[in-house]
Amino acid sequence: MEDFEIFINFDCPSKAYYPGQIVSGYIEFKLHQTQTFTVILVQFLGEAEVNWEEKYDTCSDREEYFDYTYPVLGGNGTPVTLSPGTHKYQFQYQVPFTAPSSFEGSLGKVWYRVLAGSEQPGCAVEWFEEDFYVVAPVDLNADPAIKQPMSFDFEQVYSCCLCQSDPVCVRVSLPACGYCPGQVVPVQVEVENNSGVEVKKIRFEIVQKESYSVQNGASQCTEPERPLALGAGAATLGPVLAGAHREKVVELTVPPMIVPNLSNCRLIDVKYYFKITLQVTGCNDDEEDEQEIFLGSIPLAGLQGNYTHPLQDKLPQGSIPPPPAMPIPPIIQPNIAQVAVPGNQAQPMHYGSQTMYPPYQNQMPYPNQSPYNPSAGQNNPYPQAASPQINWQWNGNSAPQVGFVTGSTSPSAPPE
Repeated sequence: MEDFEIFINFDCPSKAYYPGQIVSGYIEFKLHQTQTFTVILVQFLGEAEVNWEEKYDTCSDREEYFDYTYPVLGGNGTPVTLSPGTHKYQFQYQVPFTAPSSFEGSLGKVWYRVLAGSEQPGCAVEWFEEDFYVVAPVDLNADPAIKQPMSFDFEQVYSCCLCQSDPVCVRVSLPACGYCPGQVVPVQVEVENNSGVEVKKIRFEIVQKESYSVQNGASQCTEPERPLALGAGAATLGPVLAGAHREKVVELTVPPMIVPNLSNCRLIDVKYYFKITLQVTGCNDDEEDEQEIFLGSIPLAGLQGNYTHPLQDKLPQGSIPPPPAMPIPPIIQPNIAQVAVPGNQAQPMHYGSQTMYPPYQNQMPYPNQSPYNPSAGQNNPYPQAASPQINWQWNGNSAPQVGFVTGSTSPSAPPE
């Protein structure tokens, strides 16, 4: 049995947070005998990384959103002895308002992590880690163009044995260009089959395209498109016989998913497209067409009434915090000696009278206004979500500890 175990525990069971929310929890030490520590650290990390192979080179890059470390015990040069039993140390940390969504793709990912580090006299720091997740909301009402209808209007002429028939005309329209997971997209379809071939099937689906790049622009890689959901994620119309005319509203349901907002990530981009595939009989190739469609977490106002996300239990608790109109008041900690964190570059520890929050890495996405008005009940994205109160008070003299997560008990070095 090891001399002690470390666990990182979140107050939020889903470990999911909106930008601006407080990541809170506690580090739990279970000591089987008396132990002495020089310092116990909490570290918060958030970054994006990409990596792929090219013919003569490997392309990789990373983008940091925050890297913040501070001690929850010790760190002033005097070792601290803990008795056998369970010891808990609370932590809190506010996710920056500019943090992009957590995301994991084929060539890169955006991840967030809390680490607990313990150092004993004469030993290196032993690290324990646990991931948490950021869900940056996507408000479809932010861009007026998303409210506009989408339409397709094309025709195809088929021939066989040097004989050419009249065209197949297909007209498709959608009432808007933006939808949320779980919403039904009403696809208005009109087919005028003046040809001599049968239209076997018209397939409608939403596909995803991922693009990866390095910041210096030296290389970029776009992965092949893939459907959001196989089988059940598509809708079809057909057959339409030769010489026939047919009109129908086909319902396409957006698959359950948490749409990532990567607008503040310069390495990864994800786009969605509404795709049509026309299949006819004979030796003719399939015809395809597509247009960009926008998926979000806050639906278009007045489009389909009240909305509840199909993955409500996977979303962060509480409402989406509006960005502050003024700078966040600093959190003041008692004067503590600076701590050298093995494996990291030298960095200010922000103790004493300095702010506990790192500065914004990039410009706030909503500098003058909230991405949506939480008091507007008609556009509340999650009307049934619970809104637990966050105990967050600052009096200028003291502050809550800032901090950490539930952890694996297998030590590992912090990410470089």
